[in-house]
Amino acid sequence: MSGTYICSGAVIGAESVVSGFIPPYEIWAGNPARFIKRRFTRKEINKLLDIAWWNWTEEKIKKYNDEKEKIKKEKNEKSIYCWDTFFILFPSE
Repeated sequence: MSGTYICSGAVIGAESVVSGFIPPYEIWAGNPARFIKRRFTRKEINKLLDIAWWNWTEEKIKKYNDEKEKIKKEKNEKSIYCWDTFFILFPSE
């Protein structure tokens, strides 16, 4: 739709009708689409936008993924809620 801009990380519900500006990392749904909630806190959203991980090289992504797996094994944890997001927000670089 002309005049519509959907920012990084936004989630749009199936069959929603979107117009205008959809901010980053927000969930919108409906006809017309309405704001549902933010996926992260504003602080986390700003960090995600600052690091722009989607622009990283494949090597850098693999490096952080390997570090994440190593830490998970060391802690002997089978699942960590939102670990991927935490690791992206607070990399050990």
